Amino acid sequence: DEEFKPNSQRTKEIADYIEIVRIFYEQVCLYFTIGLNEDKQIIGEAADAVEEKIDETKKNLKKASRKRIENGCDVKAELAYMNMVRKIEKAGDCVYGIVQAL
Repeated sequence: DEEFKPNSQRTKEIADYIEIVRIFYEQVCLYFTIGLNEDKQIIGEAADAVEEKIDETKKNLKKASRKRIENGCDVKAELAYMNMVRKIEKAGDCVYGIVQAL
C-alpha cells in the first residue's frame, strides 16, 4: 500500500514544495507590512524567479508521480498527491498575485 507515510518520498516532496511557497509568502508579507523601500521592479523580478521555481517544481513533481504510476504505484495515492501539488501551486499563484498588486 502506497499511503503517505511520514518518511515517504512523496511526503518529503510535498513538504519541500510547501516550504518554497511558505517562504515566498513570508517574504511578500515582509515587503507589504514593513514597506521596504526597494525598487518595485527588483521585488517583481525576484517574485518572477520564485514563481518560475514553483512552476518548475510542480512540473517535476508531476513527472515523478507519473513515473511512479508507470512503475506500479497506487494510482489513487498518486492522484491525491497530484491534487496536493496543484493546490500548493495555486497557493503560490495567489502569493504572486499579491506581489503584482503592490
